[in-house]
Amino acid sequence: MAALHCIVKLGGSAVTHKDCFESLKVEALQRAAGIVHALHRRGQRCIIVHGAGSFGHFQAKEFNVSKGSMEYSVDADYLRRGLCLTRLSVTKLNHLVTEELVKHGIPAVGISPFGAWKAAGEEVVRADVAAVLEALEAGYVPVLHGDAVLDVKQHCCILSGDTIIEILSQELSPKHVVFLTDVDGIYDQPPDNPGGGSAWEECENQDHPPI
Repeated sequence: MAALHCIVKLGGSAVTHKDCFESLKVEALQRAAGIVHALHRRGQRCIIVHGAGSFGHFQAKEFNVSKGSMEYSVDADYLRRGLCLTRLSVTKLNHLVTEELVKHGIPAVGISPFGAWKAAGEEVVRADVAAVLEALEAGYVPVLHGDAVLDVKQHCCILSGDTIIEILSQELSPKHVVFLTDVDGIYDQPPDNPGGGSAWEECENQDHPPI
């Protein structure tokens, strides 16, 4: 397999208005698509993973999808409805992100984790990396997203985009993992981490082409 240049994470807050139900930051998404287009034009293979932001968050919270049947003794049909509504919302965002990438000339294909990834007590026990690899090998740019998935211990849970990236990185060893956020600057770690990340005052791109 040819080397994987990078995994790009589009943060939920970067491409959506997180406090406004299913509200897209159109210009931010267009800029992100432009960055991915530049990568693709140089022949650098990449995978896109995006968060849910305001798509899916409200439904998951209302129906307690993240904890499934563990935290509350809920009606099974109620929980199933919550999972379905959450997935309708997150896949809607995945469609919008993938559509914008295609508009920029990128052969992007949406890949949803539900059914292919599984958890047990919120820990991933099955991850279908093969489907992602097949898409890459066929010349496509896979676009994955945070999702609601089945959980053998609590019926369902939330699989975050960050967890997906962690597993893909372990399996595929990309040269870079880049997080596009709603915070200005380039940081060596998430700026909202305890202690905060350090912003780079100077960024050389002679040896490392801009991504």
